[in-house]
Amino acid sequence: HLSSARTTGRSGASASVQRRVGGSGTRPERLRGVAAPPAPAAALAALALIYAIDPTMGKKRKRQKAAAPPGETFRLVESNGENLLEGLVLRRDAVTVAEESELLAFINDGLARGRNGSLRKPTYLKAEGARSRGNRRESLQYGGFFDFNRGRPGKRGLVPPFPPILERLVANLVKRGFIDASLNPDSCIINSYAPGDCIPPHTDHAAYARPILTLSLLGEEPILVGRSFRSTRSCAWEPIVGRSVTLPRRSLLLLGGASGSVAKHCVSACSGPRVSITLRRQPPGNWRPDAADLVGGGGTKRKPLSGSAKRRKKRAKLFKLTS
Repeated sequence: HLSSARTTGRSGASASVQRRVGGSGTRPERLRGVAAPPAPAAALAALALIYAIDPTMGKKRKRQKAAAPPGETFRLVESNGENLLEGLVLRRDAVTVAEESELLAFINDGLARGRNGSLRKPTYLKAEGARSRGNRRESLQYGGFFDFNRGRPGKRGLVPPFPPILERLVANLVKRGFIDASLNPDSCIINSYAPGDCIPPHTDHAAYARPILTLSLLGEEPILVGRSFRSTRSCAWEPIVGRSVTLPRRSLLLLGGASGSVAKHCVSACSGPRVSITLRRQPPGNWRPDAADLVGGGGTKRKPLSGSAKRRKKRAKLFKLTS
């Protein structure tokens, strides 16, 4: 409680002094020769106490970043009790309409330059040959070269690094909480599908970090994810053990866990034009394929050559005979 006392100074003027005395029932003390602190000093002392308790008082506090909404997950429990689709996550509206338009303009420009020869292989590739019937996708590659013939990471330095638009795409996906910053994808394949184009069942090479990211633009198509599939007609499949997942326009699919390492995935003949941007983190620079990856290099099965690979082999043989 507060007690008051009157004291007389040299000038004979009296001052009222208040002092806080702790404890209930404590008798008031009479102070001599002590003047009350001026009001401003008392206010400053009170503010100092407040700041000692809350140092952020009066400062502009940072707004807490809202967490990204949880993505859609999937389950397909096999007889062993394991979820074959573990790690499969679908995130809708991963990019805005304006960002999609900007990406499509960049992609269309790259495809046009690839067709007229100003953007050379393997940055621009178009599937050719008998094996590519129904699968004549056009592709652009940045950051790291993917060897389509061998289905594994290829030699470094063959394709340009990420252009600014792809760097912004990755940064925005991290900023919005759709992917973890530690993933740091540095390899990109852009596939342009015409109506009727497809991609057969496959699992991405184990050397790439998981999850694998696929951004769908321009059209909406289903992707099949599972352990086994049956062919229903040319360039079309249905799952025996698996399921279909519709990929909405501007959605991001993450293939991690069992869904990215155990299960296979494919896209049957597209009903309309579609563009996919696949982002992956490539293996370290000192990575080398093992014996099973090498054609005829100790693997259990020799991989068949594509039409373009056969033509290159034939030209090399003719050159050797004429030289």
